[in-house]
Amino acid sequence: KPAPPIHLSARVVESWVRRYPQKQVKPGQPPADPAAPGQKYELERALCEDRVVVHQDPADPKKNPRGLDITGIKLNLEGSKAGNVMTVSGTERTWAEVHFEGLSLYGPVVVIDQPQNAANVDGAGAAILPSQSDPTNPNDRPTELRINWQRSMNFEGAKARAEFVGLVKALQQPTADSLRGRPESAPPPRTQPIGLVQTPGDGTV
Repeated sequence: KPAPPIHLSARVVESWVRRYPQKQVKPGQPPADPAAPGQKYELERALCEDRVVVHQDPADPKKNPRGLDITGIKLNLEGSKAGNVMTVSGTERTWAEVHFEGLSLYGPVVVIDQPQNAANVDGAGAAILPSQSDPTNPNDRPTELRINWQRSMNFEGAKARAEFVGLVKALQQPTADSLRGRPESAPPPRTQPIGLVQTPGDGTV
C-alpha cells in the first residue's frame, strides 16, 4: 500500500521530479493517471523557503491519528521509495517544529530520516514524547515526557533510543495513578519502537 501523499506549502518551492513509464494496464482499463497516460511522476527533491508547512495523513489513523506535521522557515526534502529525508530549519528564536506519532521535536535545525527511522536536532531544542509513569501497572495510562537540551539530540525510532547533549532537563507529567504513590525502586519505563516513516510507498507528494 502506498504511503499517504505529503502536502507541502511555502512562499518559494523548487522541486525536482522523476518521470518514468507506468506499468501497462489491461486492455479497456484507463491509465492510473488520465492526465499523463503511460507516465508516472515521483518527487526526487524539494527546496522550500519561507512559511513552510508540511502535512502527511497517517497510514493507520487508529494508531496515529495526527500523522506528520512540520513547520519552519526552510525545508530541504529528498524523496525515495523507502521514505523521505527532511531537513527543516527555524531560527534561534523561532524553532522549527516536527510532530509525528506522539513525538514532537523543536530546534533550529531538525532532520527526519524516514528510511533510517531516525531524527536529530542540531543545537538547543526540546522534545515531547510518550512515556509511562508506572510500567509495573498495566492500567497506568501513558503520559508525556518533556526534555530540553542545549547542544544536540539524536533519536533512533526502531530502538526507542535517544541521546541528549548539553544541560539536559527532563520533566514527566504525572498521571492520576502515579500520584497515588510509586516505590522509589520502581524500574524505568519500558520503551516501545516509534516509527518515523508511514508505510513503504511511492514517495508521492
